[in-house]
Amino acid sequence: MSKELKDVISSLSDITIGKESYKVKAITLGDISDFQKWCDTKKKQEVIDIYNLAGQVPDVKEIMSITGDDNYYDTMMNTLDGVLYLLHKVINRNNETDISIEQLSNDLDIENFEYVVGVLFGNAAEKVEPKKHKKKRKSVLN
Repeated sequence: MSKELKDVISSLSDITIGKESYKVKAITLGDISDFQKWCDTKKKQEVIDIYNLAGQVPDVKEIMSITGDDNYYDTMMNTLDGVLYLLHKVINRNNETDISIEQLSNDLDIENFEYVVGVLFGNAAEKVEPKKHKKKRKSVLN
């Protein structure tokens, strides 16, 4: 592993969500494994909900055998729920806080979303500085 890659993996970035600042590292393989388990649980719950809507009892063996594939995991990773799940894991791992996914959802500024995703995935090309709000100029014309 090159020195630069080690530096990238071990370096912490600061992100601001709402009024709070957090230290985060790029997601790890452990985070991805936990994410896949979370996705599998969501997929199983969706199937159970379909059975319940149809007034049927779900087959336990069928439910237990349900897992996602790479396409499913990729799709879930590109959803707001998926990003919030990973962000929640990373923030709570690297900070002395227990912020909830709901709180992150309420506080995450959409203008900084792209920056946060870049930090999470360690993609330097996406690590653009968060946008600053510009003050509107008053018109001199009446």
